[in-house]
Amino acid sequence: MRETAREQYRRMAVESATPAGLVGMLYEGVVTCLRLAMEAAQRNDIPRRVEHANRALDIIAYLDRTLDGERGGQVAATLRQFYAVAATRIFEAGVKNSPAMFAELETQFAGLREAWRAVERDEARGSAAAGAPAAPPRFAPAAVAAGVPAWRA
Repeated sequence: MRETAREQYRRMAVESATPAGLVGMLYEGVVTCLRLAMEAAQRNDIPRRVEHANRALDIIAYLDRTLDGERGGQVAATLRQFYAVAATRIFEAGVKNSPAMFAELETQFAGLREAWRAVERDEARGSAAAGAPAAPPRFAPAAVAAGVPAWRA
């Protein structure tokens, strides 16, 4: 089967991304899925809402599994807790068919996405300043390649 131009572009973006860029792409996928789940909830389109919420949950589970508690220390522990609360809130938003809850989650993940974009920019500046190329990715998660495009407790 031939790769479409869009698939080729996505594959090339993943293959050339830094590790921070890959994480940013995963957060972008969560943000997109939450926005689509919110829009589906507004239309009361339950099958699409479930589809998009489940895809967001899959990406969050992947992000959680890739956390390194030893190297990440408190940051990894905080992110693990954030992901657990986010998963619970996504389930709750689905049960309540709440566009507002999906929108709140989208905003929170958009903040994380922007933080990772800043990390990626800082890495690029550091590499450029040192005259070195950007670090190659250590992994290319299938979730990214496939487009798997202050909490209240």
